[in-house]
Amino acid sequence: MAIDTRGLHSLILALGGVSLKGARWTIARSDEEVNMATTKEQMARIIEAQPEDSSYEEILRELAFARMVERGIDDSDAGRTISNREMQERIRSWRS
Repeated sequence: MAIDTRGLHSLILALGGVSLKGARWTIARSDEEVNMATTKEQMARIIEAQPEDSSYEEILRELAFARMVERGIDDSDAGRTISNREMQERIRSWRS
């Protein structure tokens, strides 16, 4: 389950793509671009965007981050979200 990010996806698309972590990874500019690219093509784009001196671990971290963002957007689109208040309550329960 993801935190409610419905506005985030719309904002990203409205801005024409958002660069995350500097120039290291960019969310696709439109739903069509995401749907047309295969998983292999998406991964290749992320890898190509990395600096030449990136370590294996840095590249894996970027790929994992991209997948987490994609899954979060998918969860949000499918309505599998919780409110910020509910998330705060869950975090508080972990601390007890």
